[in-house]
Amino acid sequence: MAYKLAVFDFDGTLANTLPWFISVANEVSDRYGIRHVDESEYDALREMNPIEIMKYLNINPLRVPAMATYVRKRMAHEIEEIALVPGMADALRTLFAAGVELAVVSSNARANVRKVLGPELSGLMVAFETGVALFGKPQKLRHVLNLRATAPEDAMYFGDEIRDVEAALAVGMASGAVTWGYNSGASLAAHGATVVFRAPEEIVGVVTGE
Repeated sequence: MAYKLAVFDFDGTLANTLPWFISVANEVSDRYGIRHVDESEYDALREMNPIEIMKYLNINPLRVPAMATYVRKRMAHEIEEIALVPGMADALRTLFAAGVELAVVSSNARANVRKVLGPELSGLMVAFETGVALFGKPQKLRHVLNLRATAPEDAMYFGDEIRDVEAALAVGMASGAVTWGYNSGASLAAHGATVVFRAPEEIVGVVTGE
C-alpha cells in the first residue's frame, strides 16, 4: 500500500548523530553523576528500551528532562559536525516529488533539526514537532495527523528507537524502523516494527507502494 504522510524522527534517523552522542557520553555522565559506559556494553544497550536503559545505568527519571535539554544545547554548539544520513536527502526529495507529505517529530531542538536539514529540505516539511518529551511522541504524532487531516493507516513514522516503534503503534500508524541509528534491527522488529529498513534507498518504494 501507499502512504500519504511520512513522519521522521531526527536523531539516528534523518541525521547520523550516534557518533556524536557517543563522543559526549562521558561528559554527560560526569555532569549528572552517571557511571561511564564501556564499549563492551554497547551491543547490550542497543537491545534496550529507555526504561531498561535508565534501570541499567541507575538514572533517576526525574533528571532526564534536564539531561535532554543539556544535550540539545550542547549539540547546538557543534551542529556543524552533524550530517544527514547518506542517501536520506535524495529519499526526502523523491518522496516529496511523488506527492507524499513529510513531517518531523523529534526530541531534538527545532533549530538543530532545521540547521542540519538546511533550508531546502526544511521547506519540504509540512510540520515540525520538536523538543518532544521522552515518552511524548504519541501525542505529537496524533497532532500531526490531525493537522494534516490524515488517517493513521495512511501514515508511517520512521525512527531508530524502540520508543519510536511503540509511539507509532500507539496511534495506529505504520512504523518504519531504521537500522543505522540506536536500537538494533532485531530489537526493532521484535517490538512490532511494520518494516525494517537497512538503507534510506529502501524507503521510497515502501512509502509510494511501487
